[in-house]
Amino acid sequence: MSAQLTPEQKEKMMAEFQAFIDVATAEQKEEMLSFLEEMKECAFENLKEEIEEEIPYIDIKPYSHNIINLQLNRMAKDFGDEKTKEFIRENEDLMAKGWASSAI
Repeated sequence: MSAQLTPEQKEKMMAEFQAFIDVATAEQKEEMLSFLEEMKECAFENLKEEIEEEIPYIDIKPYSHNIINLQLNRMAKDFGDEKTKEFIRENEDLMAKGWASSAI
């Protein structure tokens, strides 16, 4: 589970980021954008793995459905509905267990 930043931490982080942006060259900005995209893709892959690890426990462990629903909702919030629907459609185990991409 990821830790949440406090409002003060977010504000400090944004100020530091803005200071970087103010002095960065175009090349540095491009590198930063590339790095952020890689981080976002890594976060998406990690979330997919968390969901896929929970699937075998559906109907075995209590709350497994709830855990997967929460993770899918988080995926939709962080990465968009379309990407989440695509993940569901491509995951045969989720489809077999009753999840539909139209539910997002």
